[in-house]
Amino acid sequence: MSEAIYICARATAAADRKASILSHLLDRLNPGNIHPRNPVVHQIAGSLLGIFNPSPAMRTSGTSICLGEVQEDCADWHRPGAPEPVGTYAIFRAHDGGCECLADMMGTRTIWYVVRDDLFAAATSQRLLAMVLGDVKPNEPVISWMIATGSLGHGNGWDRRVKPLPAAHRLRFDATDWSVTLLPSAVPAAPAGEDTRSTETFHDLLTTTVAAYELDPRRWVLPLSGGVDSRGLLFGFANTEGLRTVTWGESHLRHQKGTDGQIAADIARRVGVSHEFLEIAATAEPAETVLDRFARCSEGTADHVAGYVDGFAVWKTLFENQIGGIIRGDEAFGWVDDLASEERPRRSVGLHLPADYQNLGEIRIHIPPIELPGIFERRPDETLPAFRDRLYREFRVPVILSALNKMKTPFVEVFNPWLSQPIMAFVPAMPDALRTDKMAFRDFVARDCADIPFAHSAAMSASEDFLATGATADFMRTYLGDGGQSSILPSGLTNAVLDQLKKTQEKPSSSRWLRRQARRAVERWLPDSVMFRIKRGVQNRLPGEKLAFRAYLIERSIRLLNEDAAAGRAAFAQSGGTN
Repeated sequence: MSEAIYICARATAAADRKASILSHLLDRLNPGNIHPRNPVVHQIAGSLLGIFNPSPAMRTSGTSICLGEVQEDCADWHRPGAPEPVGTYAIFRAHDGGCECLADMMGTRTIWYVVRDDLFAAATSQRLLAMVLGDVKPNEPVISWMIATGSLGHGNGWDRRVKPLPAAHRLRFDATDWSVTLLPSAVPAAPAGEDTRSTETFHDLLTTTVAAYELDPRRWVLPLSGGVDSRGLLFGFANTEGLRTVTWGESHLRHQKGTDGQIAADIARRVGVSHEFLEIAATAEPAETVLDRFARCSEGTADHVAGYVDGFAVWKTLFENQIGGIIRGDEAFGWVDDLASEERPRRSVGLHLPADYQNLGEIRIHIPPIELPGIFERRPDETLPAFRDRLYREFRVPVILSALNKMKTPFVEVFNPWLSQPIMAFVPAMPDALRTDKMAFRDFVARDCADIPFAHSAAMSASEDFLATGATADFMRTYLGDGGQSSILPSGLTNAVLDQLKKTQEKPSSSRWLRRQARRAVERWLPDSVMFRIKRGVQNRLPGEKLAFRAYLIERSIRLLNEDAAAGRAAFAQSGGTN
């Protein structure tokens, strides 16, 4: 997916000069391992709409752009004031009087915005906003959220002035009176009565929703894992002529029984679509380069580094093979049956608090407490399964899954059909039993290829394996500073993080290796839901290497934003204008 920014400023620089500046600044988003397409900048009555690495899969109409995808019958998706199209996307509708920004129903692609007396800007990249603002005002609560959840948390940007556009909302900026209005989107009415209890009705809805998308197989590919979600998508798009599927992982796990690589190949062969395995190898690039590129591509929005330890070589390969976008199987059909207490639903979706970790006592002294918004509290009439699945929809999708989409956007477009409006209006009204462990969806997938099992593990190692290597741990220790000389984090917090890293590294490497091998052996034989309950059944310990990585992301992300802000200040100063 490309990156986009809309800017309207009461600045002195002429429009053509500002366009030249923006084109130059967009190049800073280059992850460093590709030659991106030339940026595009539109001038609209003194405002600017800039696009980094415009994808061939991106929809455009005049000065409106859609990052993601919409159903084919949504012909007026580009028109300001038009109804929200069905799809998953970030949409910018720029016009002479301002701009309208649309976030889809589930918030799969975050649009960030900032408003000052002399500036309005909205972008899919916080780095672009830092370049335009010319400075960074760190948002301190993010430190606690990143330490506890590995994410920015609900409603947070790295800069306290920068806000995310909420899911299922549109933002209208009127340049004539310099006003910003947030409006809730029209959400399809939830069905009532017997329809929601019928798995056949649900299955028909899945089929008709996917069928309404007309994807060009020359531009889009389907990443196929050995799991439920992408297999369902494969069945949904199986009639798309020329459909291509890909799986990636480590070469030594490609043919291992029960892994993504082996199961995906079997499924693709049975359905009769092309399939390619892309290898994630131990990169020759140093840990510093791998982690820095991850921070640049993710902008520090989440810590899920496992799929990117090749230095984004897979995504470079997709880009260089003219792949415009990927069809992802993200869904919110129901979460695991882990309801021993009211705390379990919160923790199961990754909504952790520092107190959830028994080894963060010293850490908690140095960070502000997390104040959970009221929307994350259980409602009086809400069952535990309904509470669990609502937290998944309202936290995990717009915070965690959207961040996972963000990591790919410097290279490709991203589209999530299972999170389309008609489906997500139906799912919350389903009985708890049909949502728990995605039972209704599993029934849908099991109608075909039922004899081929689901994968029990990915074709790649856990992120802890990469983070725990001596070279990576040594780099993080050096970056954070053994003496606690961090420029962003409080020195007490840095020292406490380094102490946890030291304790982890003091354990014999053979012991850590045996523990990982034992875990993988157990995972091969136990169902995912059982493994999940085992992992959540005890109070968590946050591994020292993961804690150090989260601290690194805080440090590197703020430093990177400061570098971007300095570049923006310099570019505007040289042009005779101001940020």
